Amino acid sequence: MNLKQQVSKWVPRADSVKIVRLRLVNTDLSSRHLSVFHYNDWVLGVQREKSTRYVITQIDSELHAILAQNYYNNEFAGRVAFSALFTEQRTENSFSSDRQEFIGRNHDIGRPQAVMAHQKLGGKEGALIDSCAATQSSLYLESGSSVNFYYLIGEAESEEEANALIHKYRDSEKLEASFNEIRNFWSNKLDRITVQTPAVELDLLANGWLQYQNIACRMWARSGFYQSGGAFGFRDQLQDAGPPYCSIDLWRGTKYCCMPPTNFPKETCCTGGTRPRVGAYARGLLTTCFGFLS
Repeated sequence: MNLKQQVSKWVPRADSVKIVRLRLVNTDLSSRHLSVFHYNDWVLGVQREKSTRYVITQIDSELHAILAQNYYNNEFAGRVAFSALFTEQRTENSFSSDRQEFIGRNHDIGRPQAVMAHQKLGGKEGALIDSCAATQSSLYLESGSSVNFYYLIGEAESEEEANALIHKYRDSEKLEASFNEIRNFWSNKLDRITVQTPAVELDLLANGWLQYQNIACRMWARSGFYQSGGAFGFRDQLQDAGPPYCSIDLWRGTKYCCMPPTNFPKETCCTGGTRPRVGAYARGLLTTCFGFLS
């Protein structure tokens, strides 16, 4: 296609938003007319098939965003999820919150009807639909020129906060600054020690990637790729705390959490040694601790 593509993903340190940057470069000798699609399934619960009927969506054409709420999710009923688009390139955008409209009857996500039909998305939103967040951007890309698309996926406590967060990142300088900040943050945290072995593959895993997985996914998100549940055991997951040279404070805190409950008030330890329970948001993740050591 003579079209170079590069995708970068990151999460700013201070905000609940995931940023996906798609960079396209037209290396062809002629200009190209492109339609770029971005698609997300809303879950906002445990299983998409069970929660999708309760998801209410709203399209904001000015912000180029789709907002979604699930009032049947007890803990997060008042919170707002969003999927937004930003680009400095002049584009013609259309949106849809209807999964059937995007994928189509007798089609699948690998061959969606909206892409095959070469038509604009219909802008469907509201309740009682198989919800999603689909965005289409059409543009002409001149020979030798490039374009950046930034897709924001996040959530906030209210619609006002969600709009403010989208507004904050409708600026390419702030977006790129957040990327550089988080890249430097992880480099400083994970570059404290490196290993060299005859196996290049092992070096790539050990020098940063597995340490990052342990801290970002296991320690903070409570959702490691090998066990999505969140508990820390004194034996089974002790190694997941990571070497102390990565983050001594995080490592020390985890060891304290894994101590028997007799060393702390009951409210300060949780099942598997997870963090203390904080209000209703801990449901499904954290419970009181029953102890690990005899």
